[in-house]
Amino acid sequence: MNKISLWLHASVVQSFLGRKFVRDTLKLGAGKIMVTGLGAITAIAVYRLMGPVAFGVYGLAGSLVAVFAALDLTGIGISTNTRLAQAVGARDEGEILDLLAAHVKIALALALVLTLLIAVVGVPVARLLHEDATAVQIGQLAFWLGVARIADSLYLVPYNALQSRRAMGAFAALGTLNQTVMAACTILAAAFSQTAESLVVGRLVYSSSTLILAWMLYRRYRAVGDAPPYPPIRAILRRAWTLTFAAYRRRYLGYGMLIAFDKNLANLYIQIPMQIAGSLGGTAAAGYLDLALSAISYAGVITSALLDNLAAVVPQAVGRGDYSALWRNFRRIVLGLTAGGLVVFGAAALLAPIFIPPLLGDEWTPALPALTVLMLYGVITTTGGVFGSLYRALNLLGRAIAAKLIALSVVGIMAVVWVAGGAFAATDAAVVGAWLIVGFYAVSVALMAWWTLRALRWRAASAPR
Repeated sequence: MNKISLWLHASVVQSFLGRKFVRDTLKLGAGKIMVTGLGAITAIAVYRLMGPVAFGVYGLAGSLVAVFAALDLTGIGISTNTRLAQAVGARDEGEILDLLAAHVKIALALALVLTLLIAVVGVPVARLLHEDATAVQIGQLAFWLGVARIADSLYLVPYNALQSRRAMGAFAALGTLNQTVMAACTILAAAFSQTAESLVVGRLVYSSSTLILAWMLYRRYRAVGDAPPYPPIRAILRRAWTLTFAAYRRRYLGYGMLIAFDKNLANLYIQIPMQIAGSLGGTAAAGYLDLALSAISYAGVITSALLDNLAAVVPQAVGRGDYSALWRNFRRIVLGLTAGGLVVFGAAALLAPIFIPPLLGDEWTPALPALTVLMLYGVITTTGGVFGSLYRALNLLGRAIAAKLIALSVVGIMAVVWVAGGAFAATDAAVVGAWLIVGFYAVSVALMAWWTLRALRWRAASAPR
């Protein structure tokens, strides 16, 4: 009887591990663990070497670039990822080629325009936001980070391609290689000179190096597996040269603009609180908030692998019209992510005061209150992250945008009342920024969950069995 029981358990485990979704998630999870380990080592070294003030300058420059990036209304990255997965599900090789070519052409043009814009108005905008002597430095560093984004924009083409065709082994390997290069470049830069300028140089070297690695992996894995083969690099570049902006606008821009607006609103949930924290408490406050956000990203490694996998699986299911199975599985995933988020981030909130001071130094202890608040943000985004791939695949972008605008309005009014005329220490300013981030995401995710689940349930009930 014991042998029969063991055989049954082994069969269940073997059946579970035999599912592609499970295997892909495990591959992504292993890659995420490697990435997180390398990222943690990098963060500890850099935070200890740089200190809150110098790193705060670098963080504010990066935040300023992100604010300018909100002007990108094409949504080329996320829209291509979603459409690619749907094209793979439909096995439409012509559409796959056009999507990759459009991604190359539009992403490169946008990155160049963004960099030129920062070169012209970056310093004046920084002076408006920050009245101290670091304003010019922040604006100038933002330009060079904009240059790095040119390589980053082309890196996302093979990155999205590998993810959307569910080549998760190669996708996980790319993430690990990316983090390895970033760790080496960042640590060497910080060790060479404890200045924000040195970190920017490391960022430039990292971006150009990982761009080459990404396209090498694309070339190796573009035709591996059961999915339709992706076109060779030369074919993508030829099509990118001949694809007109008018054709892109006619076929893709409407959907992409909605995704861009939605994504840019979500980015403001981080960048507005970051700039408010820097304005209220100086560069040290921005450094504390940046550390707290980084710690949350490390704690979320366990669930992020599942979210990356769902970004390909959900659009493919929608492309096949398999709404009934998607509804059955989606509810389980939401409940599992919520429970997992509570466990992971609750444990992180308890462990952070034990590990951060000895690892990073006592000068980073003031970041702990903001980090504790952001554990709520970790739980909310873990649960809410699963809705992103769903509402994009179901084309519910209008509702997603409405949810974000409502969140910005409600929480923004509360923020104005809260901080008006107040003077804040660096620690308190970082906590203010953390609570604003939590408020933005809490309102937005609650509204989007309500609208998205109702739409999926209706489609599942209407779909043929």
